[in-house]
Amino acid sequence: MHPNEVKLTEQFLEAFTSATKGKVVSRQVDVPFVCEGDSRLDVLAEVVLPGGKRVPLAIELKAEGYPRDMHQAVWQLGCFANSTHAAATAAQPFVVAEKLSPGARESLRSRGINYFDSSGTLHFQYDTWLVDIERALKNKRSRRPSALFTDAREQVIHALLHRWRVQDNEWVTGAELAKTSGTSSYTVSLMMKELERHEWVETQGKGPLTRRRLKNASALLDAWAEAWGQRKDLRTRWFVYSRNPAFLLDTLLPKLERRERWAFTGAAAANILAPQLTSVDQVAIIVPPGEATQWAMEIGMEPAEKGPNVTFIERSGASLMFLHEHPEREGSRFASPFIQYLDLLDGRGRNKELAAYLRSNILKL
Repeated sequence: MHPNEVKLTEQFLEAFTSATKGKVVSRQVDVPFVCEGDSRLDVLAEVVLPGGKRVPLAIELKAEGYPRDMHQAVWQLGCFANSTHAAATAAQPFVVAEKLSPGARESLRSRGINYFDSSGTLHFQYDTWLVDIERALKNKRSRRPSALFTDAREQVIHALLHRWRVQDNEWVTGAELAKTSGTSSYTVSLMMKELERHEWVETQGKGPLTRRRLKNASALLDAWAEAWGQRKDLRTRWFVYSRNPAFLLDTLLPKLERRERWAFTGAAAANILAPQLTSVDQVAIIVPPGEATQWAMEIGMEPAEKGPNVTFIERSGASLMFLHEHPEREGSRFASPFIQYLDLLDGRGRNKELAAYLRSNILKL
């Protein structure tokens, strides 16, 4: 056994005997048994409970436990229970992990599997015994919190959220999601595994027939918003004359409509999609990386560190997915509601208020 597994086993047995006042009288590791071929149980421990009853504990060890990780552990424990091993019939099944997510705990509980994790959580139900100690997960800061929301990965996230919104969260295959997001099947597969670990998606089927859909769109969007706040997009500020600042977006449209790869975003765009503010006199526009200055010169804008009314944000990828044309503005290109929502989380003016309104009334979250 790996030293970490030895440590985890000791931690579990100490917590178990402390809670039950029992005593460990034997233990074995890598216990062989026969069930659809040769298999091995991680740990088989025997304890004596108060009153003298001897109870074997069949233990499967996990570094981390999420719902998708539980299927193999449950299968292994069930296989041991059905084997010809001497302790199989009487053994009480246990999944022991460094960390068990709430979904994993609930999954095990519903299957009648006991569990323990290093937070101190312990669930043991046997005969007249019930030990149910629930501890909060240790709040460890995620490694690279924005890692899921970069480049092609971000496109998969956007495609999944878009499908949730416009297609009633229908089940989707990896191939379909790869096509919609413009990414590879490999990228989609990696992303789905990560999203399952966070319990943001649910899975149906196996192999090529595997389909997934969002389980918690709100939590996924919140995580994307957190990562979005760490972006370092290149922004340049400009001024262009408009007779009526309230209609600046419409003034700019004829100068932009024949160009490619751009989109209105931010407060001016969101206020058209979900009217909430009286007027917005500044416009934010997503443009291709490296082209902001040339576009500004061709349109007739002047650099403006003070008093700008146009901001060019240089981006590609997910920011330019699922653009839509406003029915009253032919040739317009508006960023998807998800991108508009994220761009409103900049703390400026009443953007936060508009973001909340957009989230509630357009995104339905």
